[in-house]
Amino acid sequence: MGIWSVVGLELIMYSEDTSIAEKTIIYFEEIDNNRHLALSSNGYFELVDGKVVYQDSLSDVQKRTFSAGCKVDEKFICVGTLSAELIFISKDDRSVYKWRQMDELHGDSIIDLNTASDGSLFLSTTKGIFHITKGVNVEVFTSDDIGGIVRDALQMHDKLYLATTSGIAASMEGADSLNSIESYSNSDTWKLGEFNSELVSDDYEEILSFDGKDFDSLLALNKELWNFHVTKSGYIWVSYQDRIALYRKEEEGSWVLIGEHEVAGPFSVLEEDGRGTIW
Repeated sequence: MGIWSVVGLELIMYSEDTSIAEKTIIYFEEIDNNRHLALSSNGYFELVDGKVVYQDSLSDVQKRTFSAGCKVDEKFICVGTLSAELIFISKDDRSVYKWRQMDELHGDSIIDLNTASDGSLFLSTTKGIFHITKGVNVEVFTSDDIGGIVRDALQMHDKLYLATTSGIAASMEGADSLNSIESYSNSDTWKLGEFNSELVSDDYEEILSFDGKDFDSLLALNKELWNFHVTKSGYIWVSYQDRIALYRKEEEGSWVLIGEHEVAGPFSVLEEDGRGTIW
């Protein structure tokens, strides 16, 4: 719960403000130096040096179970709910805009949100993927089309890769389209990342790499992992149930544990800023 930063190997609680410290954070972004915005399970926040300076509970949204958030462009962020509503928030004046709910989304839940390279949106839901173009056209790809419920998405090498309950799928027509889907594995997958220009994913007790044809073990952990993050410098943070750990790959190819922290529950990386700080 709350927001933490990792600088080097030091784990620091960013904010002790009770309005956000005990909440699940679904999106986090640095606006200016020492100024951040956050979306949590109970609304929108702006913080300066860890202190909440603005808060909006978004009470006009009828069913406020916020589940996912993403940056749309330099002016807007988007938040989705478990009742399949989309809300856009202006970073300039904090205005809140509701997007009409599609008939296909009724009774659905938004699990994840991603912005495509052309500025369109991909909504990962329990029923499949909804692609909303900048012209507000909507393409629907059901979980049967994709192979399962989508949990994560990653744009890489002009493809859009999807982590689903039945494996990894990818677009064959570029990172902004899902008109042609190919499946690569049948293992339940939660998280995707990139290491040395190769796709990496989780597989229960290890992290796998994919070279476009075959999967190989990248980092064997021998313990169930909950999440992972590949840093810009090539290190890998792994979140377990009771701790987070940092691994580095040596020149000869072996991985070494260089630091760990005991924690109260699993962590998810929200952002890695330009200074290398993990949030």
